[in-house]
Amino acid sequence: MHAHGKCCRCSDLVSKGFLHFVNTSIIVCFMQCLFFGGKWVIHTKLIVMVFFLNTRNHLICVSVFNFLCLFSTCWPTNYSACISAMPLPDTLYCAEQINIPPELPDILKNFAKAAIRTQPMDLLAWSAAYFNDLSKGECLPVKDRLEIDATTQKMDPSLTPGLLKTLHKQLSSRKTCSKEELQAKWKGLCLSPNQLDTLLSLGGFDSEIDWIEFFALGCSALGGTLLSSMKSACEILTNDEEGGAARIPFDTFVKIYTFLAHLDGDVLQEHIDIFLNSLKPQVELQHGMIKPANFSHWEDVDFNSGESPNPEQK
Repeated sequence: MHAHGKCCRCSDLVSKGFLHFVNTSIIVCFMQCLFFGGKWVIHTKLIVMVFFLNTRNHLICVSVFNFLCLFSTCWPTNYSACISAMPLPDTLYCAEQINIPPELPDILKNFAKAAIRTQPMDLLAWSAAYFNDLSKGECLPVKDRLEIDATTQKMDPSLTPGLLKTLHKQLSSRKTCSKEELQAKWKGLCLSPNQLDTLLSLGGFDSEIDWIEFFALGCSALGGTLLSSMKSACEILTNDEEGGAARIPFDTFVKIYTFLAHLDGDVLQEHIDIFLNSLKPQVELQHGMIKPANFSHWEDVDFNSGESPNPEQK
């Protein structure tokens, strides 16, 4: 009992000594805060002091208190400047604060549909041409429908019926177009520049290009024979519904066929006249229009042999 009482007295003495140390430290801490710290440091240390007075583990309390005193002297004195230098969070808006242009939804919807239908190889280049033409009110570089074969032309996109039809819509408003204008429209459709150079060289075009002649060359680039090129021309130029008769004016047909036949070099003018004259009776019955069914039976005719198609095939 005596030993126990002595230990208790020793503990009380240690506690009183620690409290005296804490009270002295509070005064020192307060003076440090006035000269080296801000109000937040004062509040923090006072709170820690209250925690010290109610804590039995004095060794831990002394260690934590000394750390705070050292930390307060190292902390920047201009705390408000540090806070103002911190990056502010991104501003958040509610739906009522965001003003969406009323035209934007339709513009984006039409653009997405056009991109899916056209399937350009270079989407960014095509998009630039699309919005450039849209801003000018010009015909857009957009196909009428999706072409299944377009997926096979990834590395070096060549001309297709759908793309040639798009070019025709863009450039046929005038009889001629400039070489620069054709190159811009060609590039906007992400077509091969090498193919364009080949067609321009083949046609011997200068700075001004007769559009219907270039169109005729485009039809020949689609492949096949002279008459298959004429069939492509009818299918592209017709106002008939897809899958219909594909009728076009006979005058347009004559100009395209004559140009390609002369360019070919193997078809004599005599044979050209025979072919065109053979079509006139049917053209008259069709009010000056011609369709592929009127000349498809000429496909197997050898002009060099001087033969004519069987009248029963007409």
